[in-house]
Amino acid sequence: MVWIPLEERPKDISSKIQKVLDVVQELNEQKISVSEAYEQYRWGEFQHQGQLYQALTDMQREKKLTSFQEWYSKNDSKNTENIQQSKEEEITIIKTIQRRDQQFNSLQWFMINGETEEVRIQAKEIYEKRLIELYIRHVNSTGETYFPELKEELINQFCFNNNIPRS
Repeated sequence: MVWIPLEERPKDISSKIQKVLDVVQELNEQKISVSEAYEQYRWGEFQHQGQLYQALTDMQREKKLTSFQEWYSKNDSKNTENIQQSKEEEITIIKTIQRRDQQFNSLQWFMINGETEEVRIQAKEIYEKRLIELYIRHVNSTGETYFPELKEELINQFCFNNNIPRS
C-alpha cells in the first residue's frame, strides 16, 4: 500500500480527525493527537480522500477508532457489491436524479419533523451518507474534487432552510 502523509491531505481531513477524536475521547479519556492517530491507525493507507472521510464519519457515528485494515475489511464486501451493481444502478441513478428534490425534501422533513430523536438522527445520517456517496462517485468518475452542482444545491438548501434571501 502507498502511504499518503497527513500533510498532503486537505486541511478538512485534519479537522474531521479532530472531531472524531473529540467524540471518542469523551468516552475513554485517552488523549491522542491528530498526527498520532493518523499514524497509529494507519489512515495514510486510504488512497481516496472520500474513503478516508467516509471512514472518519463512520468512526464518529460509532464513537470508536478503527484502523485502515479494520475499516476496509468491514466495508470491502459493501464496496465490491457496489462495483458489481454499478451498471444496474445507472438506470436507478437517472431516475433518482430526476426525483432528487422530492427525495431530498422528504429527508429534510424527517430531519426536522421526525417523530423521535432517533428518526431525526437516522435521517441526517442517511442524508450525509448519500451526499458523501454522490461526491465519491463524482470524484471517481471525473477525478475532480470540486463539484459545483453539489455546492449550489447545498447553498440553496441552506438559504431556504434559514430564510436567507439568495443574492
